[in-house]
Amino acid sequence: WMKRRHDFHVEKDWIVPTPGVVTAFHLAVEAYTKKEESVLVLTPVYYPFYRAIKNNGRRMVRMPLDLKDNQYTLDYKAFETKIIEENVKMMIFCNPHNPVGRVWTREELERVAEICLKYNVTWMVDEMHCDFIFPGHTFTSCMNLDEKYRQILALYSSPGKTFNVAGLQPANIIIPNEELRKKYQWANTQA
Repeated sequence: WMKRRHDFHVEKDWIVPTPGVVTAFHLAVEAYTKKEESVLVLTPVYYPFYRAIKNNGRRMVRMPLDLKDNQYTLDYKAFETKIIEENVKMMIFCNPHNPVGRVWTREELERVAEICLKYNVTWMVDEMHCDFIFPGHTFTSCMNLDEKYRQILALYSSPGKTFNVAGLQPANIIIPNEELRKKYQWANTQA
């Protein structure tokens, strides 16, 4: 599906099944951060992101999106400054953004990825809504970016929205980096 629809290959070993994406957010926050460490979200954002951070005893760092000319944008300089000043260890990111529907361009994704890589910020990317793109927009998966970004990437996917089976809680986490994958698998066994 990912190769045919979104032009990227997934190795079988990279896939970690999970009982729903929301559960996976909680497990990943536990796996990739320690108590009181900072996790950044772009706001407004899907409310379970807040719960995953708060319920795990982490510090939430909010980075507000700017609404300009009827489109949400990210101030990359302020974003990088916030990562430095708040000592951010992880970012939960929506691609496309939920709830504002912002479809990020390849260039925008690369700028976010480059900043996260520079400061070793684990980049959790929710791409659940990737199959719902209005005409005139092009979805780019974070897996389509340079392979170097896969070292910090944990990609969340689910057929739940695409095939209207969300009640079944199907989800996969695609984690190319073996160390990140093992940390997530460990947290999954502790749940």
